[in-house]
Amino acid sequence: MNVLPEPTKVATLLRELTASWIECVRDGDLLAVDTPFVLQDGHLFRAFISAGDRPGQVVVSDGGWASEQIELFARTVAVRNARIDELKRIGREAGIEWDTEFAYTATDLQSAVERMSDLARAVDRSLTLLHSRASRGLAPLAARLRDGLREAGLKVEGGARIELDGQRVRVDYRVVRNSSEAAVEILGGRSRQSAAQSIDHAVTNFHVLRRGLYPGLLVGVYDEDSPAAATELRDRFLAARPEETLLLPGSEAIATLAERLAA
Repeated sequence: MNVLPEPTKVATLLRELTASWIECVRDGDLLAVDTPFVLQDGHLFRAFISAGDRPGQVVVSDGGWASEQIELFARTVAVRNARIDELKRIGREAGIEWDTEFAYTATDLQSAVERMSDLARAVDRSLTLLHSRASRGLAPLAARLRDGLREAGLKVEGGARIELDGQRVRVDYRVVRNSSEAAVEILGGRSRQSAAQSIDHAVTNFHVLRRGLYPGLLVGVYDEDSPAAATELRDRFLAARPEETLLLPGSEAIATLAERLAA
């Protein structure tokens, strides 16, 4: 006869799992916080913390990520303006300000952290603007890649933590078929600077994985509708990557990964 697990054991395992997704690092004048909140495109939500104007004040934002998605996928000025109006409405309903980015100000750190789920929900709702009004071909690359790989019969884990030799690396996707796997990082961004940052972040993660003797493929997938597709930025990735790391355009990534992991 099957026996239900102990409630405390379930709670403990969930705490350990979500704790493994959380990371906070300094990024210039900000703190970048990887949260356990999974967005509908498969990414873990990242928040940014900065100091407020008054002692003890903390400002938490999405770093302009939602706005970047709107800018990137709006094909006309009219569509862009309509979606910005929607972002403002989403912000008002969530009790969060929007002025080029979703943000709120808290009087202390605890209050700031407690409201991060509200910020994550606002950002997640903003993605619905893209999904409901765009064709599948215009959906964010991360979502297209995830859905396409799953349709091809591969297991896809978003925001995956890979632990090797005591070091943990979080990659955009861990893709598995039978005994083969790949660590996949998506290269993109609205501006050249943000695209370059995504490339540098991916290269760093790949070097850590290679030093830890990660047995799978290392794959960078660049968004062909972003500055990451520029020749100089692709060359930047190719010059800095570990040997044998693949660089694939988004349009070829699903077929190539399915073929390589089937070999």
